[in-house]
Amino acid sequence: MSKKIKMIILIVVVCIITGIVGTIIFLKGKEKEPIFKYSYENHTWEDSKNGYIIYFNGDIEEYDEYAKPEDLKKAKLSKDEIKQLKELANKVEDEYQEYDIEISGAGLGKSVDEVYSKRLKKWITLSKMEDDGSGGGNLSETGESILDLTSTVYEKYIENETNQ
Repeated sequence: MSKKIKMIILIVVVCIITGIVGTIIFLKGKEKEPIFKYSYENHTWEDSKNGYIIYFNGDIEEYDEYAKPEDLKKAKLSKDEIKQLKELANKVEDEYQEYDIEISGAGLGKSVDEVYSKRLKKWITLSKMEDDGSGGGNLSETGESILDLTSTVYEKYIENETNQ
């Protein structure tokens, strides 16, 4: 083989390897994209900023800005659970409605439940409660189904389990 052909083969092989490695790195990064987030913040009496995240790959993880990482729980949803969440996330519409709730006292903090819709290419707020009692939610059947499912998996994998 001539030197020119060997060089062309080498360049093609390097391009193929670079493409494969790039694809693997891209897909690995995609796995850790969140599909659902619950966050809670309160700075009235004691600083608190915590919640949990469910990722497209099925990982569910607690987070707490004021806790030690080793105290936070992690788990993996079943294939059926993550499949169901992805299907619901793709069906959900952005139907957020504001509402006011009569509450007594201040300092309740702020909580937000959000799901990412790949179809709509944005985060959809499913539930939000502000410190002053204002807030809102997505009262659609799909929105309620997502909140039920995420609450169930949170209780199953995080709330009722030991550190994994």
